[in-house]
Amino acid sequence: MAAVGCARVEPVPLDSGRVLDDLRWTTLEAALGRGQGTAGPFDPSDGLTVGEAVSVALILNPDLGLARSEAGIAEAQLLSAGLFPDPEVDAGWVRLGGETQIGIALLQSLSHLWERPVRRERARLRLEEVHHRIAAAEWDLAHAVRSGWAGLLAAGESTGFAEEALRLKGRLLRIMEDRLSLGAVAEMEANLARMDHAEAQRRLRRAQGEETWAWQAINRLLGVGPDVRFDLQAGTNPWEVRAVEFPIERLEDAAVSHRPDLAGLRAAYEQAEMAVQLAARGRAPRLRAGPSYEREGGDESAGAAASVEIPLWNRNRGEVAEMLARRETAEREFRLALADVRSELAFVLADLERLGAEVRYYEEDVLPRLGRNAEILEAALLAGKFDVSALLHLQNRLLEAREDAVGARLRYRQAANRLETLVGVPLPELGPAVREEGWS
Repeated sequence: MAAVGCARVEPVPLDSGRVLDDLRWTTLEAALGRGQGTAGPFDPSDGLTVGEAVSVALILNPDLGLARSEAGIAEAQLLSAGLFPDPEVDAGWVRLGGETQIGIALLQSLSHLWERPVRRERARLRLEEVHHRIAAAEWDLAHAVRSGWAGLLAAGESTGFAEEALRLKGRLLRIMEDRLSLGAVAEMEANLARMDHAEAQRRLRRAQGEETWAWQAINRLLGVGPDVRFDLQAGTNPWEVRAVEFPIERLEDAAVSHRPDLAGLRAAYEQAEMAVQLAARGRAPRLRAGPSYEREGGDESAGAAASVEIPLWNRNRGEVAEMLARRETAEREFRLALADVRSELAFVLADLERLGAEVRYYEEDVLPRLGRNAEILEAALLAGKFDVSALLHLQNRLLEAREDAVGARLRYRQAANRLETLVGVPLPELGPAVREEGWS
């Protein structure tokens, strides 16, 4: 905006190498240099909480930076809407019969005077719409980081389970190899242990690959390089979720009141309404007037001049029809967005109920039973009395149940996170009908 009043605007070529270097040097510490975000000061060296990760994303995420740049365009449009049009100079020169006639008129559009307030209001609404869209992008990004954070925690737990299973299967394989060398077990039993150990190695590699992918996803959201790593401050209960007891009508009302994207669509509709008013005013005659000067021979005269554009044939009917159609489109876009919100709210509430039952099934039934079996398994290993097939089956079942339980927790948390995204406001702010539940 600094170059608006300059006669010359200097070119700024795009240096792709500089952009790449800037991306390579974007780290967590860069967030401290550009602002503290919503979580306040923090030290990346001791890891990040999920709130601090959200703050980093709000500062460094490139998609959000692009969205914020739209505000500069809207501000320039607001400036343009408040400017008066430059006057027109109407000049003529005629030489007739040895006499020279000169006429000059400075004409200023008067129609712009009563259109200017409407144009400024329309531009202000455009800026308001952009700010709402930026707020919506920030809200969505914050919850995307929270979901990605949960996915990273889940991937880390799955890797830990796979490592534990590999250690146990390696221990069993060594026992079987020793027994085979003593002739105490058959070759087939030893082969079963070898095959299962190889399968455990494959599962560990898969879990590590999924954890790497989860790191790439969270780093992309935070706006840092793909190789950045940091410790996770998960808190005392990282899987704490909120069970919702609100009626869906209350959630729908909250979404209409709080969702910034819906507010942006309302501002877009109001802009369309302003455009209809401007188009309708285009049906009126457009007047330009100003001072004039004439010289004919040795005589000079000054006065006033005016010109009128008479809407006789056109009457701006085409633009009026187009703006009416745009207003109808804006109304339909708002209606469609609100219908999508209502549909997704119903789906997420049903999904939360289903996933909650699934989490309780694993936490209250499957894992306690398998945990008891794991104790029996350890005792059998120490005593040297076990059936290889049954032992391998129990190990695999325990690992699968743990992975399934982590997956159920993750899906529940992401669904709860999606619900808050849809409502557009933190659920505790809606009142006491939200109770806290957590599974560890």
